[in-house]
Amino acid sequence: MIIYGSRMYFKKNLVRSFGECEHCGRYGKRVSYRARKFGHIYWIPLIPLGSTAQVLRECKSCKMGAHIPTHQLEPMVDTISDQFKSWIVAISEGKTELEIEPGQPPANIGLLITGILDDLYCLNEIEDITSITNVLDANNLVYERHLVMGRWFEIQGDLDQARLAFQAATEARPNEGPALFQLGLVEVLRRDVPAAEAAFTRYLQFHPEDNSPHMELLGLYEIEKDHAKLVGCLDVLFERIPELLDQKKLKKLYKKSLKKSGLQGKFAAQV
Repeated sequence: MIIYGSRMYFKKNLVRSFGECEHCGRYGKRVSYRARKFGHIYWIPLIPLGSTAQVLRECKSCKMGAHIPTHQLEPMVDTISDQFKSWIVAISEGKTELEIEPGQPPANIGLLITGILDDLYCLNEIEDITSITNVLDANNLVYERHLVMGRWFEIQGDLDQARLAFQAATEARPNEGPALFQLGLVEVLRRDVPAAEAAFTRYLQFHPEDNSPHMELLGLYEIEKDHAKLVGCLDVLFERIPELLDQKKLKKLYKKSLKKSGLQGKFAAQV
């Protein structure tokens, strides 16, 4: 039997991280690298099937990741790097918020860095966050430092430390929602149902119109097979977003949860 196929070979600049896969949804190990796809026979690379590409966040479970051709990579890296450097300069100038789009509310600079941190690390633009935290410390940005640290620990796979960092951020600014939302996301990854519910409940006090916490809890309840809470969560979502009743997967989950829990949901007659 001849063994043949194709795969990425000659991997360079490997960066290992943790995160939720964009394809299968699992949180776990990921790897980013540069490589080239070859056709192989008996695992010997023989036929190049394309140019060198950057693979971002390849999931260990499903083996899927983003493939970016080299000619597209450099402009993207330059844009991210320039953006990041401009934010560091802004911190040094004493700014804590920046207007990203005209007419939109200014964004907290700690949240901006948190949002770009994964890209910076996976693209091998930073190896750690010491230089970032030093700048934040020098400008006494305690809340922002905890946000960045929380995201960093999450990328490194240390969810317990991520939780502590986001908790510290909520204590630094108890009347703001973003840190509570990040804390809720980490609690979902930790599969701590009461803690996730507590964080999202507090978050919804500031952003009652946001449906994201309900969607996150829905996924957690499904993992935990808590059918009673699935019914309650889907009742809330169907009421807030009626078009979700058209999704076959959610209708099937709702019917199953109604049967398993013995509850009479608000939308039982519609499924």
